[in-house]
Amino acid sequence: MKAPANLRPVRRGGEALGEEHADLVSYFDRMRNKRNQAMYGMAGRIAETEARNLLTNAARFVRLIHRLVKEAS
Repeated sequence: MKAPANLRPVRRGGEALGEEHADLVSYFDRMRNKRNQAMYGMAGRIAETEARNLLTNAARFVRLIHRLVKEAS
């Protein structure tokens, strides 16, 4: 079964990063889902702690991608 268009980058990213980073990919998938819920009016408020955690994990993800690109060069 073909994944919905909004899930394809998450699944491909997860496959490319491998099992070692599955927790980070899963985290961003959950945040993607929350964002979709918030954008379409089905979700409650996002806690400040959760927003801070999202920023921390986004920075972690960017560092990971930079490292992987550098290693591949």
